[in-house]
Amino acid sequence: MPPFITGTIDILQGSISGNSSSSTTGDDDDFFSWDGGSFTFETNDFSAHIELEATVEPSADLLSFEAPLPDIGIPGFFIPGIGAVGPIFRPRIIIGTQIGSNLTFTYGFNLTVPDNSSILLDLSDPEDSSVIGFPNSSISALPFQSATSAVSLTVSASFRPELLLGISLLRSAVNLGAGVFFNLPTVSATVSQVAQVNSECEFVGGGGRGGDSTSDGIYSNSSSVTPANGNGNGNGNGNG
Repeated sequence: MPPFITGTIDILQGSISGNSSSSTTGDDDDFFSWDGGSFTFETNDFSAHIELEATVEPSADLLSFEAPLPDIGIPGFFIPGIGAVGPIFRPRIIIGTQIGSNLTFTYGFNLTVPDNSSILLDLSDPEDSSVIGFPNSSISALPFQSATSAVSLTVSASFRPELLLGISLLRSAVNLGAGVFFNLPTVSATVSQVAQVNSECEFVGGGGRGGDSTSDGIYSNSSSVTPANGNGNGNGNGNG
């Protein structure tokens, strides 16, 4: 199943502060000089199903790569006499692997963000930008799948979206840009080889006859998958 993201992101409120001055030549309308502002966004019914197939090369260290997804435009608005505001939600999926041989596998997660989660994007002081509710998102890993047997590796998957805000000021050569990025909970798994275990992956010894279940319920060669979770946030801005 291809990745999909559902839900709403709405602008609850926003403000831009600055000064308006008349042209000294009389040829232009008022000129707006920006010096700050803030915007608050809220999400509801927001969830993501991320299931990716990847082929990776051997690495002694944990290597990360990004699985690109298309940007999602959020309806913007025009402020008379000032300019246009255009938000963009940029989903980013980060996959990390540490493995001893080439491997093709499928892995991913289902994620749900609590309703009424909010994002404050502070244009005056980006360090004061914040997110509420997102760190409390629930996440569950999808089964790790690979056609290759007898493999040992560590794999992780995380959703690290960005909320970007572009402001195009009238009669100004400066376009403003600001954004907040945040790490939602991460899923990871360690896959290792085990032998002489039962269906609960408990060592029992004995003489199993192969990777499949035997009549005595013992596996002589099987894979153990150990899951784990974790999370964090950040922000940034710039002028262009």
